[in-house]
Amino acid sequence: ELSGILAKRLDENSSSVNVVHNADPMLMILFAIIAGCAFLVSFSATNAYAETFYGDKYHFVIQNIVFYAAGIAAIVIAVIIARDLRLYVWATLAGAGVALFMLLLVLVIGKEAGGAKRWIEVAGVTIQPSEIAKTALVLGLALYMSIFHDKITDKNSTKNSFLYGVVFPMIPIAVICGLVYLEKHNSGMIIIAIIGI
Repeated sequence: ELSGILAKRLDENSSSVNVVHNADPMLMILFAIIAGCAFLVSFSATNAYAETFYGDKYHFVIQNIVFYAAGIAAIVIAVIIARDLRLYVWATLAGAGVALFMLLLVLVIGKEAGGAKRWIEVAGVTIQPSEIAKTALVLGLALYMSIFHDKITDKNSTKNSFLYGVVFPMIPIAVICGLVYLEKHNSGMIIIAIIGI
């Protein structure tokens, strides 16, 4: 049923969406101002620490510039993906698969600290799979809601509305929360549950 509805939606929405046209310029300006302020506060608070322990007071400045650049690149990629529904579907399914794989992998090879396994180290970079799962959950639920919008908002059938609007979306939320609970990451589990709900 899901694949049939998805195929129909993809055929209906074969044209690309003008995501850039729909962007709020004031929101972008506010984001840039807040990011700039956070950058300055971070530099002010960490330059003495960085000079003492890393021998370079700009250590965290360079690190933040790299993270900001990666964030901007991620936003550009997300905008490109969001323009094409087929690409969005594949990216969402791939993201969900990666998140699920990493949530299982962290239980096996995760770094243990304080009795909890929350981190995976890949090529010298530590990754927290629950953070990837948050994004995958939001993208997956957005896709699900767009596919089953008619059944979720069906005013003629409370059963359909309840099943498609509450029960079925709770399944991926429960699975992700269960896996994060096994990591002994209770705060992450609560945040994911709140985001999902």
